[in-house]
Amino acid sequence: MINILYNIRKGDINMEDNKIEVELRGFLPTKGERWRNLLIELQKFWGMPSVTDELVIFFKYDKDIRLKITKDGAFIIWKERSEKNKSKFMLKEHIASISMDTVIDFVRILDAIGYKEGLFSYCTRYDYKKGPYSFSIKLNSVCGDFFEIDKKISNEKQIESAKNELKYILNKLKLRPWTDEEYDRHRKRSWSNVEKERLIYSDGTPNVKIKNIVCKYQNKTHQSTNESVLERLKKGIE
Repeated sequence: MINILYNIRKGDINMEDNKIEVELRGFLPTKGERWRNLLIELQKFWGMPSVTDELVIFFKYDKDIRLKITKDGAFIIWKERSEKNKSKFMLKEHIASISMDTVIDFVRILDAIGYKEGLFSYCTRYDYKKGPYSFSIKLNSVCGDFFEIDKKISNEKQIESAKNELKYILNKLKLRPWTDEEYDRHRKRSWSNVEKERLIYSDGTPNVKIKNIVCKYQNKTHQSTNESVLERLKKGIE
């Protein structure tokens, strides 16, 4: 599966504005030697990953809007079809950042304006970065364990070459991206029994999943040692 995301990010001076992100996703090896070899190759080329819990809440209303919370804060994301290309996987992505100490207040605002329920996906993610390339391992999400690899480019003429570069890297890692059909089938199957959850409970308290990730990262600096990160990854999905 190939996503082409036109990123329009606001509210965080550390984020790149108006970049095009070419993204591939696919399954991770399930266990054993292939998993260990993948980690060795990733560390060799990409170095040590950054680790975070990630909660994504998908709102199924008239707009494709989602709220993502990680150790870096929260991000409200609106995805819309690109006017230039109506392809299902070519999207314009508007992103605004929210500081961790205002996440609960922001969630209350969402609830007040009608975004009361969403589909929740919680995972642990390991993010590698090298230049314009990013590689993420996501474990225990609603869609299971999978990878994402992307490259940020500056114009549409570079899309095809970026796709080929990403496929080349995946081939070296002995990984294969999902086709559009595989991704659709897997996503629908994974989410088929997931029920919507309230952002704010009837007693006025925030959803426990939101509360837990905010409490975990609020006013704290989380730094994992290289050894602890590697140990967690080695256990991985075995």
